Amino acid sequence: MNIVHVSSEVYPFSKTGGLADVVGTLPLRQASLGESVAIFSPAYLSVISRRKSHLTQCYKSWAEVGKHVYEFDILTLRENSVDYYFFFNEYLFGREGIYGNNRGDFPDNTLRYFAFCKAVINFILSDKFSANIIHCHDWQTSFIPLLLDKIKTKKPKVFFSIHNLAFQGINEPKILDDLGIDKSYFHVECLEYFGRVNFLKAAIVLSNKVGTVSPSYAEEIKSKEFGFGLDGVLRKYSYKLVGILNGIDYNLWNPQTDKYIYKTYSADSLEKKDENKYYFASEFGFESKKPLFAIVSRLTHQKGMELVIKSLQRGVFRDYSLLVLGDGDEDCCMELKKFSDNSDDIFFIRGFREPLSRRVYASADFYLMPSVFEPCGISQLIALRYGTLPVVRKTGGLKDTVIDINEKGGYGFVFEDFNIDAFIKKIEEAKHCYQNRKKLNAFRKTAMSQDFSWKKSAEEYLNVYYAILRS
Repeated sequence: MNIVHVSSEVYPFSKTGGLADVVGTLPLRQASLGESVAIFSPAYLSVISRRKSHLTQCYKSWAEVGKHVYEFDILTLRENSVDYYFFFNEYLFGREGIYGNNRGDFPDNTLRYFAFCKAVINFILSDKFSANIIHCHDWQTSFIPLLLDKIKTKKPKVFFSIHNLAFQGINEPKILDDLGIDKSYFHVECLEYFGRVNFLKAAIVLSNKVGTVSPSYAEEIKSKEFGFGLDGVLRKYSYKLVGILNGIDYNLWNPQTDKYIYKTYSADSLEKKDENKYYFASEFGFESKKPLFAIVSRLTHQKGMELVIKSLQRGVFRDYSLLVLGDGDEDCCMELKKFSDNSDDIFFIRGFREPLSRRVYASADFYLMPSVFEPCGISQLIALRYGTLPVVRKTGGLKDTVIDINEKGGYGFVFEDFNIDAFIKKIEEAKHCYQNRKKLNAFRKTAMSQDFSWKKSAEEYLNVYYAILRS
């Protein structure tokens, strides 16, 4: 089977979030299972600069968009048995940033990704390439099922992944003329969405199968609360909806081999995890004997940051230590900075640095993730791998991956209602657990024994692909 993954970002070439991690790992696992796998993604300046000496220009493709034609150079690279195809057009992708820069999102993102998708389709349907399955990731690739719909000759089947339903590619109807899209698709059963154009909606309608990144999220998005206006469409097409849990690369995230942490360790040498905390505390100037809570995240409403701010306002971390690493909403960042500036136990580091994030995971006792909604979540999986017990809200992928310590086989702290009292109760439970080192280490060992690697999920995806091809 020839599988093509199409994504707006892929680790380690381009990344803004968890999407890149998924596309950077899942295809590798599928290739290791004997499949022929390729990844198609835009050639941003960051891609070209990082791999310039390894990229080979073998092909060209083009995209007719409205009154314009955009030519793309296709730069290729083969790593870990996967073929990478990076599509470069200087006007559309020869700029700093992926979706935007410090002035905000690029206003022509819909044009950029539509042209990319059209160039991808033209290449896949040429005599230079062959694909059985196109696995599209998020709204930036939602044009592909639309572009394939009118092709009556033999064509690949489409699996469409929703990584976060909050992002849907919504535009005004004028975009159809700008892109040259047939207006016959602008009706309530396809592109039309409350008088506007919704490309993600069209992808749900036109794809052969639609996936989300956890089983619970697949159920949640059919509800009004989490459906972001598409719950009715998702209920109608629930027969094509499947939830497959994301994994993480256990070779990449491994406390036994991680070169960025102070001391490598395993479940059988947890005293080395305590040493990591000691050195980390020395570096940042806090008391290593206190329980250390940590966050490495986008600092947004979705991630439940209002609960974190409220807990700080109530003085919950007065006797603990809290370190937050990340960036996001300006109001949230300013509030965190205020607490950081006025406390010896609260630390806010704005931005993201991977070596530092790894030291945070290795050194912290507890990881906070009180999300409003969470399609899957990667951070809690990394925390578990490093024996850092997660404090999470029971939603989406968090519900599927974290079991409360009060349940059989538990290893985390899970609260259900999105309110400050429920969140603080679990923080206090974590603090109480910290006082009993024997119990704490037992929970750490259980956490580290969980298997959320990609192998099982990769096999599940392959089974779905084969079922699509048989149908």
